[in-house]
Amino acid sequence: MILDKIKNIASAGAVAQGFLRPIDTNRIAREVDLEKKCNENGARNLPPPTATTLDSVEQDIVQRLEAEWAWQGDELLTQLRAYAHRLIGCSVDAEFEKLQVKGRDTLARLRAAHVAAERELGPRREAFIAYRDDLAAFKTRNRLNRPVRGTSRRITTIGLLIFLVAFESVINGAFFADAATHGLIGGIGIAIGISILNVALAYGLGVGPTRWLHHRNWLLKALGFLTLIAGVGTLFGLHGFALHLRDASADLAISNPLFDSREAMELAVQRIFDAPFTIHDLNSFYLFALGVVFAFLAFLKGYRSDDPYPGYGPHQRRTDTAREAYSDDHSDLFDELTAAKDETVKAIRLGLDHIPRLPQEADNIRASRQATLQKFRAYETSVETSINLLVKRYRDCNRSCRSEPVPAYFENPLTLPYRFADSVQVAELLVDNGPSRLDIADALRTLHTLLDDVLTEYENLLKAYPHPTQMA
Repeated sequence: MILDKIKNIASAGAVAQGFLRPIDTNRIAREVDLEKKCNENGARNLPPPTATTLDSVEQDIVQRLEAEWAWQGDELLTQLRAYAHRLIGCSVDAEFEKLQVKGRDTLARLRAAHVAAERELGPRREAFIAYRDDLAAFKTRNRLNRPVRGTSRRITTIGLLIFLVAFESVINGAFFADAATHGLIGGIGIAIGISILNVALAYGLGVGPTRWLHHRNWLLKALGFLTLIAGVGTLFGLHGFALHLRDASADLAISNPLFDSREAMELAVQRIFDAPFTIHDLNSFYLFALGVVFAFLAFLKGYRSDDPYPGYGPHQRRTDTAREAYSDDHSDLFDELTAAKDETVKAIRLGLDHIPRLPQEADNIRASRQATLQKFRAYETSVETSINLLVKRYRDCNRSCRSEPVPAYFENPLTLPYRFADSVQVAELLVDNGPSRLDIADALRTLHTLLDDVLTEYENLLKAYPHPTQMA
């Protein structure tokens, strides 16, 4: 976090708070109690005339200032590292190489995708085109200009048919129960058979012959009409037989509770031929009406389960299935390629705009770094000056209070152990590759060519394997 703060401040042409702050010699003099100690030590002739090393007061002064100087030296190294990091980011060579690698990698992926597309998308595309063209020919041949009408789901249709059979069987079984030799169980057994025939035949009429009435071919229309009439007649015949069977069973149950079912069937057939419209039990008529209602529901479900024009629904469903399969595989292949292409194009375009400015940015960073270093050199000189100023102040006061000569080292000025600005660490951080040896105009032309290659390769791939929505 400190490094980021220094980098941000340095980029604005300033120094960190506290960095190269002025040295307050008066404050340090007060902290070490310089005036009092120089008088006391001078009166005691301390340090002795033969001393060759600094006394405790002088050492305290030097340690305080050198500690501040060492902290400032660490701050200098931190700032120089930040400058070095920013210079790396302004390298034309590095930026150019990074963009080249990214562009070539994307280009290689796009070229490899041609093989994958031919293997994975080719068959799907051909199947979709074949079904689509077949659907178009079917519509042209049959003069269909409208979209296909919605079709019900197969599981819904099957569920409804099962419900109709079950519900009709239970109700019919209740009607047959009082007339069957085996009660409710026997009645339901007869009812199930009638219900299955009723629902299946009615549903079949709705799915098949009724739709042929819409066909353009008059012969098929006539065939469908005749088949429908025959089917409806069969349905009414089935319900008429059920009506008379239930009526005959009820009559036989009165005279002979243990009558045989064959007797009831023979009697029902005889009544159909002799008196088809004569009914002895009103419940038998209810059974007939109920069968007609359920037959109509099954017929309506069959008719609405697909487009009314025969063959239109299956053609459309085959086309939709092929289209969805091709679209799914297309998305699987192109989603990642499109993301990689977009990312690469964005990066190269930003690089084309940024690279021409990098040399000037690098020069500005070097100039700012050099200015900071010069300021630190001046700061180190001020540290030495402050040390000698405080030490001289102490020695002059000490000398005035002594009765013996001062030590010989009092005449020697003090220096810093070394200079941070001239250290090996600073020299290493100042090393950079200097101005780019790469011709920027050539680099920009190369990146423009690479960008065009990526876009062209992507467009060629998309042209060869377009999304279904973009296929003519």
